[in-house]
Amino acid sequence: MRRVVPALGLLSAMLATVVLSPAARAENACRYRADRAAEISADGIRKVVVRAGAGSLEIRGEPGRKRIQASGEACAADKEHLEQRQIYTKRSFSTLVISTSPISSFLDPSSWFTSDTGEGHLNLSIKVPAGIDIDVEDGSGDAHISNVGDLDITDGSGSLHIEDIDGSLELVDGSGDLTIARVRGSLSLKDGTGDVEIEQVSGDVEIANDGSGGIAIRDVQGDVTIGNDGSDDIRIERVGGSVEIGNDGSGEIYISRVKHDVAVKHDGSGAIVVEDVDGDLTIGEDGSGGIRHSRIGGSIKVRD
Repeated sequence: MRRVVPALGLLSAMLATVVLSPAARAENACRYRADRAAEISADGIRKVVVRAGAGSLEIRGEPGRKRIQASGEACAADKEHLEQRQIYTKRSFSTLVISTSPISSFLDPSSWFTSDTGEGHLNLSIKVPAGIDIDVEDGSGDAHISNVGDLDITDGSGSLHIEDIDGSLELVDGSGDLTIARVRGSLSLKDGTGDVEIEQVSGDVEIANDGSGGIAIRDVQGDVTIGNDGSDDIRIERVGGSVEIGNDGSGEIYISRVKHDVAVKHDGSGAIVVEDVDGDLTIGEDGSGGIRHSRIGGSIKVRD
């Protein structure tokens, strides 16, 4: 006798195989796992180039370290894609490239940072000598970089934490919250979305563009310049040089304890509060929200 499966039960069974929860999809994407590792002498290496795809990234400088070590866990939905997720290294003169995809030639930009194929990721941890220069392009996933020299980084998505940089920092960030602390040089930033927190910078801070998300900047010895800010609040405190904001879309602006001048060229909406400025205060076009200022040492120019 043929068994008849009720239509509702059959439909439920079909949906169960098609519609998976986020946890189930993540587990399926990482069905296969394997440890990866690579190591090379740091002798003569002056710069490390890191090319990472999907997965978390940690780069940590350690005093006295003689070898550069990269390690992590790879995962993928099948064995073929798992085999592709390796740690590759290539040295050319004083530069070392560490990549999670095959390296055709680190001098050929067209071969750099190609998109990953298949699901899965490789969580990458790299240990380098303290103070060495680093160049990073990171695809997706949280990243933490500390105790290195000059740092040039392009980050796709995920939160990013950077601290103890012994040199300049140049950063292009797509999305995700950003925290930067203790930069012994100048900082240049282009940011898409997510909150930005910056503190203790010995040089200048320049934010060419910020899409959305709050900005908090504290303890900068040089100038602070924000070219264009889309939305959310801006808070700037304790600046040894001058502060200039070119264009602010929306959100409150609070500026306090600035040794030289403060200028806000154009503000869309939101209150502007400026306190304890030793130099001049200049505010150009102001949309809505009101302006309050106190304890300004120089001249005050506010456009009506």
